[in-house]
Amino acid sequence: MTQILLAVFQESELCKLLAFKGGTSLLLFHNLTRFSTDLDFNLLDKSQMENVYRRMRNLLLRFGSIEDEAVKFYGAILVLSYGKGERMLKIEISTRQYDDHYEIKNLMGTDIRLMTINDMFAHKLCALGERITPRDVYDTWFFLHNRTEINPNIVQLRTEMPISEYAKLCAAKVSETSPKALMQGLGEVLLDGSSKKFVKSQLITETASLLELFSQYPLVANQTNTPRMQLLIDNPNLTQLFENNNVDLSTISEQQLQNLINQGASLKVYSRNGEEVDISLG
Repeated sequence: MTQILLAVFQESELCKLLAFKGGTSLLLFHNLTRFSTDLDFNLLDKSQMENVYRRMRNLLLRFGSIEDEAVKFYGAILVLSYGKGERMLKIEISTRQYDDHYEIKNLMGTDIRLMTINDMFAHKLCALGERITPRDVYDTWFFLHNRTEINPNIVQLRTEMPISEYAKLCAAKVSETSPKALMQGLGEVLLDGSSKKFVKSQLITETASLLELFSQYPLVANQTNTPRMQLLIDNPNLTQLFENNNVDLSTISEQQLQNLINQGASLKVYSRNGEEVDISLG
């Protein structure tokens, strides 16, 4: 996985167009105490999807064969097979756009564009409220245990709820989770025996308790809004406009928002139901 990651950010075009995120990035750069089996990226320019997909596919073929692949509405997925009997590796490239921030970190002499930990915490908390999976619970505990600050804008954009209210909702969901269910798919990726014992006996109660505390006293990151987020703040009617038309705002680029505001251009976009919709401020 590390070899593939390094190869991605040594490739002339991919290094400019992708940002690394997710569980493996937490393992490699922030000492997450579980193994991860995916490589997750954000695509920085949605218009380059075809180019990035082709380049990523060619790169992966140097390491094995493509077992499965698909380009979907929100991005692309490729599943790499190293050979019979080996664990497969999923590579996911997302085109969703939120108030995401990135930084450059070095790995074995190669510069890696990495989503900031404040933003990764926000996305993980959003995922936790949408579905309770063992890895999401464990990673949320990891962020909370380490007193990680959160980017509240991402939570607001994804859930349309303030951070305090959403954290309280997540606490209730976690507290209802079965300890036995947590070990399914999580036990095999924990790095040591003490972590497994903790998951079985304490993870649910401690995560729920930390979420309750976080809902009352959230640790909010002090960071500058991205230009895209500033557009939405300066034009509060935009968020409601897209919601009224059942359009996922994460599918709309900064340039499209600029054209809508400054040029009065109408946008032809797709709703969550797959229907074509005309959006205009007129």
